[in-house]
Amino acid sequence: MNTDLGQHVLKNPGIADAIVNKADLKQSDVVLEVGPGTGNLTVRILEKAKKCIAVEMDPRMAAEITKRVQGKPEQKRLDVILGDVMKTDLPYFDVCISNTPYQISSPLTFKLLATSPAPRVCILMFQREFAMRLVAKPGDKLYSRLSVNTQMWAKVDHIMKVGKNNFKPPPDVESNVVRLVPKHPRPQISYDEWDGLLRICFVRKNKTLRASFFGTASVMEMLDSNYRTFCAQNDIVLDDGPAESGTDVMEVEEDAFEEDDGLMDVDDGDDLPDFFKEEGDRRKKNATEMGAKRKRKGKVAELVREKPHTITVTYPPYIFPRADHFRSNQKSSNHDSDLECFVEIAETAKSATMVRKLKHHEQKLLRKVDFTTYKSDNNHRDAAVLRRYAIQAPSDYTKYNRICGSLRQMAHRLSELEPSDPVRRKHEDLLLEKLFDMGIIGTGGGGKGKLSDVEHKVTVSAFARRRLPVVMTRLRMAETVQAATKFIEQGHVRVGTEVVTDTAFLVTRNMEDFVTWVDSSKIKRNILKYRDKLDDFDLL
Repeated sequence: MNTDLGQHVLKNPGIADAIVNKADLKQSDVVLEVGPGTGNLTVRILEKAKKCIAVEMDPRMAAEITKRVQGKPEQKRLDVILGDVMKTDLPYFDVCISNTPYQISSPLTFKLLATSPAPRVCILMFQREFAMRLVAKPGDKLYSRLSVNTQMWAKVDHIMKVGKNNFKPPPDVESNVVRLVPKHPRPQISYDEWDGLLRICFVRKNKTLRASFFGTASVMEMLDSNYRTFCAQNDIVLDDGPAESGTDVMEVEEDAFEEDDGLMDVDDGDDLPDFFKEEGDRRKKNATEMGAKRKRKGKVAELVREKPHTITVTYPPYIFPRADHFRSNQKSSNHDSDLECFVEIAETAKSATMVRKLKHHEQKLLRKVDFTTYKSDNNHRDAAVLRRYAIQAPSDYTKYNRICGSLRQMAHRLSELEPSDPVRRKHEDLLLEKLFDMGIIGTGGGGKGKLSDVEHKVTVSAFARRRLPVVMTRLRMAETVQAATKFIEQGHVRVGTEVVTDTAFLVTRNMEDFVTWVDSSKIKRNILKYRDKLDDFDLL
């Protein structure tokens, strides 16, 4: 399973039946399923619906679900779409049922709500924290912009909790199932304007709406700009005459967001909306009563800002050894301004006092690291990669580095050829296919990546991520790379039918599914016992 794509297959048949039953499917329904995986939900949907449209990004899963219904009556009623659901134009559907990949939870939700015509109901599985934000009510701790946006366009209900042990492989988080019922008819408002309003309302936690709107200069400027646009579109004369003396804008702190943050400029005339007029009159009155006091306060603040602040720093005397030389040259150069400035800086630095002594860890670091050559020798990158991926032999890093250099050079030479050149197309396809099968590069626009990926994405880290200990950690066979390295050296791991004891073994993309424990390994038995996966055969 590729957990980077959110592939966690639901293995509990009881939960799968409950999800499908909550959708109240009809015999005439067309159901959209996002991320069908191995088809545990799909076969149950086909039993009750007219047609199922499954959108899957992984070709292996698409082939698996097709094979599952091959030769059966359900084969004609299953339509598999291979691609990213967020980049695919979805056909018409009545109901959506999805074990959603958690990294696309928010965009998928709003894409379904924006679909026209809207589906009758959506039964979606999300990460528990995301689901609780969807169903949160006003006053709840989790009530957020996501809650308001979703509940504006649909009715949201919580259905059930799903533990992580009901998936294979189990995710790191718990899950919940929610039901979205889009509103009919839809609210006749602009989604962009509504979302922009909510961004202002939820700009900061525990902040009142009044402070959000009237305590931020950018919001006031936006409101003024929108009002001027409204006046221009409706042929309303806007009076931009001088403001009265009592309406001068006082200085306020930039980060203040209390109720009296700044004043709003008010235009005279009856064409101003009542909301702006009342707010402006109140602020105008307050400014008139407290004008003198605020002016004195503003003057004091201005004087404080103008007070020079001296920052003293200690420099060794050898940093400015030529100050006297510059001073002597200054007298014979008609007081050149640049030279005069430099002499003043030199004298100030020499006479400055020390702020503090270096702390113990700072002194230790200075004795340990030579900063004059730290960045120039590039060894810091080697050490970081060796430590991150637990590469025991530095010679492996050198080999990976040479391979990366050769591949980049080859890709650069191929890119200099014409795109229509048959030689370039042939070698480019071979190179990209080989690197994709090895897992060095991912999919791109052409299905196997792009030539530019070889120049920019083929790194030593890309090869190090294909090492057997790193792959075992990603497959959750070990907690750390160091622990996986120990298991490999002790002979507990096999790839296919061969036991592997070399930690530098590179696992290709197709070989990931064949990385497992040796049958006689006690590590395997202990892990299966801990996860409650021992069957009758393993107990013998």
